[in-house]
Amino acid sequence: MVVTVCHLFFGVLFIFLTEGLDNLASLNNYKGQASQSSSYLDKWHADNAVDGQSDPGHKESSCSFTKSEEEYQSAWWKLALKSMSNVAYLQIFFRPGTVDRHTGFSVFVFNDTNIKPPNGSKVFTHNPATCPQNVMNVTVNRVTTGVAIFNSNNASLKQYCRDYKTQFASIELCEVYVMGCPAGQFGSLCDMCDIRCLNGQCDAFNGSCIYGCHNPLKTPPGCNVCIDGYYGEFCEQCGHCETPKSCNRENGRCGTCQQHWDMPDCKQCKKGYFGNNCSLECGHCLSGTFCDNITGECPTGCEDQWSGTHCDECNKGYYGENCALECGHCLPGTSCNNITGQCLEGCRDKWKGTKCDVCSPYKYGPNCAFDCGHCKDGSPCSTGNGSCLSGCEDGWGDISCLKASPRSDRQGLISTDKSPTTGLYVTMGVLSTLLTITVVVVIVLVHIVRKQNRQPSHQHDNNPPQSFANHIEMEGTHDYDKLGVRDTDDYQEIPTVVDDQLPQERHASDSNYINSTLQ
Repeated sequence: MVVTVCHLFFGVLFIFLTEGLDNLASLNNYKGQASQSSSYLDKWHADNAVDGQSDPGHKESSCSFTKSEEEYQSAWWKLALKSMSNVAYLQIFFRPGTVDRHTGFSVFVFNDTNIKPPNGSKVFTHNPATCPQNVMNVTVNRVTTGVAIFNSNNASLKQYCRDYKTQFASIELCEVYVMGCPAGQFGSLCDMCDIRCLNGQCDAFNGSCIYGCHNPLKTPPGCNVCIDGYYGEFCEQCGHCETPKSCNRENGRCGTCQQHWDMPDCKQCKKGYFGNNCSLECGHCLSGTFCDNITGECPTGCEDQWSGTHCDECNKGYYGENCALECGHCLPGTSCNNITGQCLEGCRDKWKGTKCDVCSPYKYGPNCAFDCGHCKDGSPCSTGNGSCLSGCEDGWGDISCLKASPRSDRQGLISTDKSPTTGLYVTMGVLSTLLTITVVVVIVLVHIVRKQNRQPSHQHDNNPPQSFANHIEMEGTHDYDKLGVRDTDDYQEIPTVVDDQLPQERHASDSNYINSTLQ
């Protein structure tokens, strides 16, 4: 049917002629080709169901029947439309007297005119708990180019409707009304669908956007509210709310934020974090300041011992988690790794280790400036205090083996030397020394006595004789000094030359010294 619709705009009356919700199967602009799985007696064709005669009376020739034979266990009837239509419902007029044969039938829609049911999209299945009626309204509510009715044999349906045939399946229709509007329209007046609907298609009855929204961020069927995670008239994306549902779809505020994001809209990083996901922690910016929440740069500078635009690198000469550890003694002009502390290009003199923080062998003390003493078997000393943990070489004492042992100890060591030649030389040297001293004393005494006997008597009166003991002491002192054997201290420093000699070489040196004295 045609409905006249009047609209008044700014005092001007506009009149439109609009197609209403009508039987599309009766309109030449929409009615297409009808077909069915078979035709009974080649007489009751598919077109009879869309000839406009819904009340056949006694003229069953206006109905369409499929063959009722055992070989036909399913049957179908379909109508293709000439253009896309928004079909609201079908009004089906079954053949009187055989309506029970359609118990459990189905309705399909399709957009490919070449398909055969049950292919297509099913929109309705009859509930066999109640027998079908002569006239039935079946809701479709689809935008489509064709409708179809399908029936199949199911012996178990006999229990519901007594006239159901279990030998075959057939479709016997007298008329089918396809009620709807052109695509993009809806309702009894075929109003235009809302422009917010996807592709301009809507519900055939109320115009709601059942197929979706033109704006995919809107929620159907009303398309006036944003989907979860978006807000506002234009559906802006919410911030990093804990969940999309926790974002207010009107103002975008979040109930709670994801980690490291700041309230209320969770669109900025919390202070101290930066990056696309606020997952990066700021470096060591100057105390009381924070990095840029996008770039991570510290605009006011870095804390002590830190450097770089992000203040995440140690200054040269420092390393470790907090850059609190000083590098070792790396080669001049180089620095250690700011994480591990390793000197990759080597160490200064007297230092070793991956971090160049350990003295080289035989060095110890501050800056490794001191040489180790005479440790036993040539082993190195402690790099901290220079102590010889394994003991000293023979003839050396003290914790660091830098002092010679007392003379008595040395003589004892010499006398017990395992070398017979060295022992002999030492014994002969001692005896020779004692003999020489005795001879010298005797000669001096004889000389003094003779000199006194030759002096005149008056000399004795004017010059009292010197103390014999003092004279001897004077002469004796002079001669001893010549011999160079006066003991001046319980400990005697050995010349530096001895430091690098082996014990055997040192004993030989002692022997040579005594022999030279005897000579």
